[in-house]
Amino acid sequence: MGQAVGVHLGVGDRSRARPGLGDDDIGFLEEGSGPGAVGELGGELPEAEVLGLPLSEAESSRVPERRRPPVAEHDLVAVRKPEKLGKPGTDAADDIAHAALTVARPEIGRRLGLENADALGPDLRRPRAETAVFGQQVLWNDECGQGEPPKLTGDDRFARRQLKFHAVGRGALTKGRRNLCQHRQMATSPSPDRPSELPRISRRIANVAPSATLAIDAKAKQLKAQGVDVVGFGAGEPDFPTPPAIVEAAVAACRDPRNHRYTPTAGLPELREAIVAKTARDSGYEITPKQVLVTNGGKHAVYNAFATLLDPGDEVLLPTPYWTTYPEPIRLAGAVPIEVPTGSASGFKVTVEQLEAAATDRTKMIVFVSPSNPTGAVYSRDQIAEIGQLAVERGWWVFTDEIYEHLVYEGHSQHSIPVVVPELADRCVVANGVAKTYAMTGWRVGWLIGPADVLEAATNLQSHQTSNVNNVAQRAAIAALTGDLSAVEEMRDAFDRRRRTIFKMLSDIKGVTCLEPEGAFYAFPSFEGVLGRELRGKRPATTLELADLVLEESKVAFVPGEAFGAPGYGRFSYALSDTDLVRGIERIGELFAELGD
Repeated sequence: MGQAVGVHLGVGDRSRARPGLGDDDIGFLEEGSGPGAVGELGGELPEAEVLGLPLSEAESSRVPERRRPPVAEHDLVAVRKPEKLGKPGTDAADDIAHAALTVARPEIGRRLGLENADALGPDLRRPRAETAVFGQQVLWNDECGQGEPPKLTGDDRFARRQLKFHAVGRGALTKGRRNLCQHRQMATSPSPDRPSELPRISRRIANVAPSATLAIDAKAKQLKAQGVDVVGFGAGEPDFPTPPAIVEAAVAACRDPRNHRYTPTAGLPELREAIVAKTARDSGYEITPKQVLVTNGGKHAVYNAFATLLDPGDEVLLPTPYWTTYPEPIRLAGAVPIEVPTGSASGFKVTVEQLEAAATDRTKMIVFVSPSNPTGAVYSRDQIAEIGQLAVERGWWVFTDEIYEHLVYEGHSQHSIPVVVPELADRCVVANGVAKTYAMTGWRVGWLIGPADVLEAATNLQSHQTSNVNNVAQRAAIAALTGDLSAVEEMRDAFDRRRRTIFKMLSDIKGVTCLEPEGAFYAFPSFEGVLGRELRGKRPATTLELADLVLEESKVAFVPGEAFGAPGYGRFSYALSDTDLVRGIERIGELFAELGD
């Protein structure tokens, strides 16, 4: 169960909760606890207010069939109602040990003005993911002949966990404590007669949305493998091979026995030094190797950053459209992504006024990305300065993703926010990697940059996840970062050419409007002029439906805007050959020429 609430029960109906105990300490009675024992909860929790459901009807209605609402560890509070025993003549101390735990909304503690109310967890005024304790059970030892298993029926057995227990823990005869009945409570333990009660997949992981971009790309590749002539605009990866010098460095690394062993979790010292030098060269950001953690690709850097900095209930301002992955690790950390909508009118760039309007006293972080996936938007230096200064004034963290730093076009420039606003550096983490710049998406090498104490904590986390990144891939990344940028320039020139082509072709299609991309390799057109109109016997109402129709009728795959928090739009990657790009957009143009009213 993780951290738990220790319940010390006196006679009558007084109890107290003692935070900070482990699961093995729950429910022990100290010698000498007796009449009149009081504490933080003593005398302050009327039964009528405590015995509430942990989930409102509205929240419960969102739980899919056969999936149970969770019992979060911070939701357990003591109930001041002793359980009557069914067998007379037992030790009086047993009487006070028999009690009930139930699940209560943490707002109860705040409403009653409890000290340390936050220990009961953040309030639930916004939907959020919580650490779930499923199928919580009490295992009964019949040696004492007392008690009975809890009778939980219907949906309430999951919505309200009223667990009857005696004394709990394996330290049965520790000094100053007595395990009175030998009853033991075990979290997430299935009862012998109902072994199927626990779900196979945890609620936390079951609620993770699949990556829409990878799903679309996989579907297009599957159709191609079946011989279908599909043009796919879904993949966010360069269509170029990794430059030869980088590949040769990897070949040599395979033969070097040094790379056949574990290496430091934070990354090869040579690679961390190379990242330091590259960051100073490309961004003007001066850091030290202690501020660098090498990760298994950019997504791993994103996950580690959020897991290291966010607590349950923290709010993260997330401008939309956003890369489809960002919300998921935020929720996995127990935090709440707060979407801040942008649109084509603002060039898909969030303003300081919008951020201030969306902020609350629980706001801890802003996600800031330039150049943007999926829109291709690039913020000016002045816009970055305004956002960075707001974060400094409000004490917010900034997570910034600079994976597309080299892919900017036509006079636009990428500016690193901790360089533009130096006083932000102590509350800023930067994700980056070799995937997009060097056509190395499959090599899985990314990194995280930030304050030394944050990176030390993130490194500790990674030491229990993956340890070091593949050594051969790290050696290849060293070659990429220390080599010249000639191959990068060639790829950027090709992307720029395709950018201009796709922008012009999309703008000429009936019902479609599109802003010219400024960076990355994505176009993000609006299909508002198409939705709801008849097209080959159908009337797509959403871009999800439109994407299915286009794939079915024209054999063209793109990612619908719903995946990025922006319904009505679609993302088109132009990281594909010039020939395929033209063929695919022409097919869409031919299909939309048939649009009815």
